[in-house]
Amino acid sequence: MGAHPGPKLWLSAAIHGDEINGVEIIRQVLTQVKAKQLRGTLVTAPIVNVFGFIEQSRYLPDRRDLNRSFPGSPRGP
Repeated sequence: MGAHPGPKLWLSAAIHGDEINGVEIIRQVLTQVKAKQLRGTLVTAPIVNVFGFIEQSRYLPDRRDLNRSFPGSPRGP
């Protein structure tokens, strides 16, 4: 959270574990953010698909594509 109220921004990367450019982009963004000057909240998830990232794979262990899980179902899974 920043020092001042404001909007929220979500940054995520590596939903597909073999697509890793976003991981570095988030790292660079975080080196530039100055929390005392920030208005709002910055939430980051540099590696969403940890298994895929470690295995350098697009898929989860059961071969599902994590990207197909969003936004989900109103009734749950």
